[in-house]
Amino acid sequence: MVRTLEVTAHDDALDILDLLLADLFAKAERVGKQERLRTLGDLDEAALTLAEATARLLSPKGGKALMAAYLGKQRTTLEAAITRVRELARPVDTHYEEELLARYTAVRRFLPSVLRTIAFAGAPAGRPVLEALAFLSGLEGQKRPSMQEAPLACVPARWRRYVAPKGGSIDRKAYTLCVVEQLREALHRRTLFVKASGRWADPRARLLAGSTWEAVKPAVCQTLGRSSTPEPDLAAWAQELDT
Repeated sequence: MVRTLEVTAHDDALDILDLLLADLFAKAERVGKQERLRTLGDLDEAALTLAEATARLLSPKGGKALMAAYLGKQRTTLEAAITRVRELARPVDTHYEEELLARYTAVRRFLPSVLRTIAFAGAPAGRPVLEALAFLSGLEGQKRPSMQEAPLACVPARWRRYVAPKGGSIDRKAYTLCVVEQLREALHRRTLFVKASGRWADPRARLLAGSTWEAVKPAVCQTLGRSSTPEPDLAAWAQELDT
């Protein structure tokens, strides 16, 4: 009975965690889209100003003197347009990370309890996230923790500019939110799992192995239309990928 209740409790806790994170990410994306729409007019105006200036500079009709005069008159306007574009334009790979950073306080309300009470495990592909979770867990209770030893293997490129900006130290808020996002993705991919769970357990735990698997392997492979050895299927997929 206790074992069953433990599994049920873990399932419920992880379901709630998944829903809570999904809501946080959805709200950040919604706020980001609203802000994006609100500033599109200013971005368009600045971009058109710079486009006009560029067209003049590239035009074969204008000489150096005319170009110098034009730039002299429009310097303030062009500098303001450049500043505006840099403020409003977003990298192509952005996922509204800036808006998500504003949710750090909300994440801190439950993350320490999650790290303290749930034992995550993982497949080899999930090890970078496990290392990051262990590092965050070790920070709890420290007033001024050092972030210099934070493992960065799980930080994707779109988070790097926030987590470890060039010339700056690792930002704890950005690192925490990045790891939380990667935690949810890994749970959905099943590269991370919780052994004392039912719905979020290791999918490999229920696989047949040894003589039991060898006895049913031909029938299973025939049913699935697969070869009993991996080489033919791998070769076919490689050929498809190359094509």
